[in-house]
Amino acid sequence: MECLRGLFDSDANELPNRMWAHDTSVWQRQGREASAIKERLGWLAAPSRVADSIDEYLSFVEEICSAGYTKVVVLGMGGSSLFAEFVRKCWGSREGYLDLLVLDSTMPSAISRLVESLDLKKTLFLVSSKSGTTTEALAFFSLFYDLIYEFLGDEAGQSFVAITDPNTPLVALAKEYGFRRVFYADPFVGGRYSAFTPFGMLPAALAGLDICRLVCHAVETAESCRNISDPAANPGISLGIKLGNSYLNGRDKLTLLCSPSISSFGLWLEQLVAESTGKDGEGMLPIIEEPVCGPGKYGQDRVFVVLRLSGDNNNVIDKQASDLIQEGHEVIEISIGNKYELGSELYRWMFATSTLGAVMRIDPFDQPNVQESKDNTEDILAAFARGEGIPSIGPKESIENILSEIKEGQYLAIMAYVGFSSEVDAALKALREVLCEKYSLTTTIGYGPRFLHSTGQLHKGGRNIGHFLQICEKGADLPIPGRPYGFAMLAEAQSIGDYQALKTRGFQVARIDIEADADTADAISAITSAI
Repeated sequence: MECLRGLFDSDANELPNRMWAHDTSVWQRQGREASAIKERLGWLAAPSRVADSIDEYLSFVEEICSAGYTKVVVLGMGGSSLFAEFVRKCWGSREGYLDLLVLDSTMPSAISRLVESLDLKKTLFLVSSKSGTTTEALAFFSLFYDLIYEFLGDEAGQSFVAITDPNTPLVALAKEYGFRRVFYADPFVGGRYSAFTPFGMLPAALAGLDICRLVCHAVETAESCRNISDPAANPGISLGIKLGNSYLNGRDKLTLLCSPSISSFGLWLEQLVAESTGKDGEGMLPIIEEPVCGPGKYGQDRVFVVLRLSGDNNNVIDKQASDLIQEGHEVIEISIGNKYELGSELYRWMFATSTLGAVMRIDPFDQPNVQESKDNTEDILAAFARGEGIPSIGPKESIENILSEIKEGQYLAIMAYVGFSSEVDAALKALREVLCEKYSLTTTIGYGPRFLHSTGQLHKGGRNIGHFLQICEKGADLPIPGRPYGFAMLAEAQSIGDYQALKTRGFQVARIDIEADADTADAISAITSAI
């Protein structure tokens, strides 16, 4: 094991002990910042703590199934919803349990499609917000409460459950509206580290996941991450050190190659790595679900991680890994025997990312630049409520100009403020493929506003190597009860707010607006054909 720059003279053998002892000097912070770090280290023991609550979750699942609910919708953003989205895509829902859905988009088209698919009388809603003030989650609640109130009246609150920290405004809201239940999260666990808290475990249990089995794997790995006698045998430290060495050697782009049936693990990992490391001018860029590009298309700024599930169709990633190794790229290979062993990977990656933060000498538990876009959005919405209209974003940069300016080692982030559909997703993937093959570009893709609570931190706080393309869908509005604006205006304010934050920092941002009467997938395909 190499002694890394950010760890100073500390022996890697001591790192696990220091982390478990909540020694904040691992991340080189003092005073108030050290206190803030200490208040975010509850994730270390989260698997063992949640193991004591499994019976409570299972009892609640019984109650909900007996009450006749057939679907559960998580209303949340970022760390409050991404683990549930991973579970939904990786495991789906078991027969006899609730169909798990996630709403983390303010695009009216996405919300309308979801509303049309639900039998509201049989749908349970989890209002998930650590702070209890998340703009999107509260807007979602207002919409669905009004819809359910039409036929349940004062009993409408029984269709809602809150997941939040103690004493937040959401707790008061739940009491006011008569929510069925409030599940309290651990205030010492940050959102992206919250898989083994109610934010992750409750939706997973409602979908029929064997959370006991998943947690048991995490508990075993947590114990292994206490290993100080042999850092190479410590799964979290060894992975974190490998990533740290890669980063210090200029490989600042973590590219994940997954077996097909567990590819959604990347959604969760993307936020963990991007939001944890992208700050203070540092950052490791996670690249997930990237189209396979031909030989010679990848620069030496990459480190590849292959996450392989035994028995899955691994032909594509096996060939890709073999080709990459032959080309001299750094490839880290991880194999698991079944999906439940992802419980181990969840914990391993939290520990490894925290170790990587120590290498970089940054605080991996805060997200200082996420608030910037939020504040811009609130200012735009307040101005709109005063009748001042939508601010102009000024002259638009063209995508051609952006592409001509991207240099080796930089990346293009495609930020899609569009409603998700399989057709739209396929069109966006085709756009990435052309950009890779034609321009050898490193690309990422994020659906707005989800990515604002994830990679948005790295975009603004990380290394100054990003270029940005906003694709913004226009469409019919959907009112938000009790507010002077609807979801279309909220989504517009979020995209403009982030645009302003990026431009203020001197980044190049191209913006393409898709008109209301256009087919979004076709419009994205037209963009691809034109470049």
